[in-house]
Amino acid sequence: MRFAKPVNNSIPMQNNLIKRRYDTFSRIDGFHTKYGTAFAAGSRGATLFTAIGTVAEKMEGSGAKQLSGTGEYRGGTSGKRFWYGEVKEDLTEMRDTAVSIAEAEDTPDFDDSFRLPRSQSYDAMATAARAFLKDAAPHKATFIEFEMPADFLEDLADDLAKFEAADDAQDAGQSSQVGGTADLVDLANQGMKLRKQLQAIVRNKFKGNAAVLAEWESAQHIEATAKGKKVVPAQS
Repeated sequence: MRFAKPVNNSIPMQNNLIKRRYDTFSRIDGFHTKYGTAFAAGSRGATLFTAIGTVAEKMEGSGAKQLSGTGEYRGGTSGKRFWYGEVKEDLTEMRDTAVSIAEAEDTPDFDDSFRLPRSQSYDAMATAARAFLKDAAPHKATFIEFEMPADFLEDLADDLAKFEAADDAQDAGQSSQVGGTADLVDLANQGMKLRKQLQAIVRNKFKGNAAVLAEWESAQHIEATAKGKKVVPAQS
């Protein structure tokens, strides 16, 4: 099972801890496959083993959702960065042209509508692009006289649309990743409760059978945290 690396610190999980718990649940499910016939159908033990197998299966799905969300988030982030640069370049060209128009036509206020935002944030640049599109439309012919491409407004609108689409993809990816992570934390906690209940049941069922009990202890064991790496347990 693959788990995505968190993209921000707000995600309430530690992937290594979740991964180790998933591995344990999978081993317990394997133990059940081997020794499940020892537990009568409908018994508490059989029910708990089935439940923990379901948890492991659901964690696979949530892990895939988290990983997919991370990919979408990173793709959106890269696209957003690229199209931001394209939009900024479009606005800079329009700004420089507007200054020339104001000078040539002795209309010093003309270029006031075509100032780049002081803030270089994504939102500020997108807002400026929308304003440039609106304010330049009535003067399109004049901009073209100054050798702006005939489709300069269409080009800006297209770049802005792609920038905003990348922003949406980034948001959707993060939402998917956070949702997958939340599911993983919840499932891991469910699995831990099931594992705890199975402890006494398995030890009682196979009392005196050292070999099977050794297999159980190996299966239900959760690997310790790597030395030097602090892991915050998931909250129940």
